[in-house]
Amino acid sequence: QRWAMERALRDRDAFLATWQRPESAPQLWDSDAAPPQDFICSITGDIFSDPVVCSDGQTYERVAIEDWFSRGHLTSPLTNTTLTSSELIPNVA
Repeated sequence: QRWAMERALRDRDAFLATWQRPESAPQLWDSDAAPPQDFICSITGDIFSDPVVCSDGQTYERVAIEDWFSRGHLTSPLTNTTLTSSELIPNVA
């Protein structure tokens, strides 16, 4: 079981390290000041354009978390704990 956890963590780290926003995506911040960390997706490292809340309570960029799920992951990309649902709820304020 330990090897499965280690493999899951390696898969997660590889995914987080290589995920890229599509080139066609618009630039989302045009200020010299750094955006607030709450505006940044933990997967993409970019400002949210379509933020969604996952069952782990974290907000992710929709295309990034959907990509995570499409690769067969049923865990949180941040904690590696099993998610109770893959439902995504728009995070709009």
